[in-house]
Amino acid sequence: MPSDGIEDDGEGGARLVLDNRLLPNSHLTRVSLERSTFQRCKLSELALDDVDLSGTSVRNANMSKMSITGATLQGGVIDNVDLRDLRITNANMIGMTIDGVRVSDLLAKWNEGKK
Repeated sequence: MPSDGIEDDGEGGARLVLDNRLLPNSHLTRVSLERSTFQRCKLSELALDDVDLSGTSVRNANMSKMSITGATLQGGVIDNVDLRDLRITNANMIGMTIDGVRVSDLLAKWNEGKK
């Protein structure tokens, strides 16, 4: 197991290695964490603003009560997730499907039934 510290990344840069550390209230600005791995980490109440998470993979995560505003999920896939009590508001859902069914078609049918 690597010890804490800054190591040579083998590509002319450095990488930070931390294990079993508490870093509450940390502030990172203009930091690249590309290709980083977070395992068994507590990131509750994490604030992300103006970040590029393209290509990010999230597995086995508790994201309850999470708020996403001003984000682009275009081309993303949400699979095997619990969406109970999820609210989607003011969203562009053009081309969005649920189990192969276009959401725009579902909403049109629902709105017809309300008349």
